Amino acid sequence: MPVAIASFVAEELTGVAAQVARHRYGCRVIVRLLEHSSGTDACTISLVDELLIEAPELLRHSYGHFVVQAILEHGLPHHRHCIVFALRGQDSDMLRNAMNRHGSCVIETALLYCSPEDKHAICEELLSEPYKILSLAQSQFGCFVLQALLAWPGKRVQAVMDLIQEASADLSGSKPGQKTLQLLGFDELVSVSVL
Repeated sequence: MPVAIASFVAEELTGVAAQVARHRYGCRVIVRLLEHSSGTDACTISLVDELLIEAPELLRHSYGHFVVQAILEHGLPHHRHCIVFALRGQDSDMLRNAMNRHGSCVIETALLYCSPEDKHAICEELLSEPYKILSLAQSQFGCFVLQALLAWPGKRVQAVMDLIQEASADLSGSKPGQKTLQLLGFDELVSVSVL
């Protein structure tokens, strides 16, 4: 269906967008709408603006995170920036989101589609302190975020790798820690520590 004809869908979802984004099938409708008309249709842009109000909750929701990821992929630059702002939240929300099953997927998507400035802000936030790095390394979902962060070029990569290597004995004592060691190429440390 052409975008001009499909814009009525965005109009109909106005006012209930966040509720629809949390629905098993409704999230798919919004994702398809974003894939086909996010940057061109005024009604869809307005719908995204409505969704961004509840982005901090949607990014950790089992269905809502798919909508947030679609906004990152197909939305406008200011939409992406708003999602990074929602990820940062207050206090240590970025770390909490990075260790959340659904929030971690949103952070990985943000590292693919956001501006270099926003990517840098995410990296600085999560790689700034050793306890954050080790928390990610010991997290079932955070280990994938850590891998994605280290794929982004920066001055902290070697320091993080050194920290992970130093903590390898502790990390090898848990399944998420072992997964982190494997993801980061420290396979030999996992096999030695487990024996």
